[in-house]
Amino acid sequence: MLKELLDLPRFSDLEILSTHKDLNRPVESVEITETPDIADYIPKNAIILTTAMIFDGKQEMLKPFIKSLLTKDVAALGIKVGRFIDEIDPDIIEYASQVNLPIIKVPSTQPLGRLLYQLLSYVWDSKTEQLSYALDIQKRFSSLLMNDVTIGRFIAELGNVINAPAILLSPWHKVVSHSNYFSGSDHPASFYAEQLNEQDFNKINKEKTSLIINNLKGEKVQMIGYPVKVGNYFPFHLIILKPEQIPYPISEFAIEQAVLVLTFMLYKNHKVQEFFDILKSDFLEQLVKSKTDQVNDNRNWIDLGRNYGLVKSSYYQIALAYCAPNKKSKTQMIYRKEEAEIAKLWLQEQLPIKIKDVAIFKA
Repeated sequence: MLKELLDLPRFSDLEILSTHKDLNRPVESVEITETPDIADYIPKNAIILTTAMIFDGKQEMLKPFIKSLLTKDVAALGIKVGRFIDEIDPDIIEYASQVNLPIIKVPSTQPLGRLLYQLLSYVWDSKTEQLSYALDIQKRFSSLLMNDVTIGRFIAELGNVINAPAILLSPWHKVVSHSNYFSGSDHPASFYAEQLNEQDFNKINKEKTSLIINNLKGEKVQMIGYPVKVGNYFPFHLIILKPEQIPYPISEFAIEQAVLVLTFMLYKNHKVQEFFDILKSDFLEQLVKSKTDQVNDNRNWIDLGRNYGLVKSSYYQIALAYCAPNKKSKTQMIYRKEEAEIAKLWLQEQLPIKIKDVAIFKA
């Protein structure tokens, strides 16, 4: 983070001139330039260092230069004074403040080459520490996977590791499990999930998305949503609340590892359920065939179907449910297969609440 970097004693001679709204911005690289088109050649989240040689006597040209840097989410612009520019014009500082780009005043006594090395050393050390910690977390999560822990246990462990509330939502946006934060809290996990609308979920489905929601007191709370894609079209959603309190050195890579392991766990559960569904379907097919063909066998179908939800009764009713395709999905066979699977899972969750002794079979 930029703030952590600038707070180090070795950079105490650097001065931030522009009024900045947020210094908690990532720093991925440090670059030196004396050309105005550097934005075309730099990575995102970089600190740019310059003597502003080409802006000597024409500082107003710094404004379009600063504007170009915004397209690459530049963390800060460091300008060395005393060589080509004695002082940075106040209107340049004001403009940088308006667009929220920190301007760092580098004193004339500080060689840019040495400053570049010092800054890069910090960034590299930070990345190495984050990577090492992420690999340790990966081992920890992989161990949970190999020991066949439940999804609930995994989400609870994730919340403990990142020190932030975590929620896993189903593809139909209901809480599957949550971290321990909600167990002793008057803020139920569902309260936060229900604030997200269809547009929010569509954004999360595409990629990691940051959103602002409210707590029970009406205060603004930041959250980050991650898609957990077991299939192609109907992902689960991992919600992290208050990501700003995640301690260093837990990096984005570490959380992505957690998402990856969670994906494996959900996929494994899906495959186990798929095999069980095949057994259930085969049982139902034999049962129907036996009754329609009026085959005289001595099999006790109630006992055979007890594991599938059958109970002894004087009568039974069968209802058929299916997903009706529209013009767009009519030819999308993978979509329709996943849609049917999600519909089955939803029925398995909802029907037992409405109907007593219901058994659900996949055709």
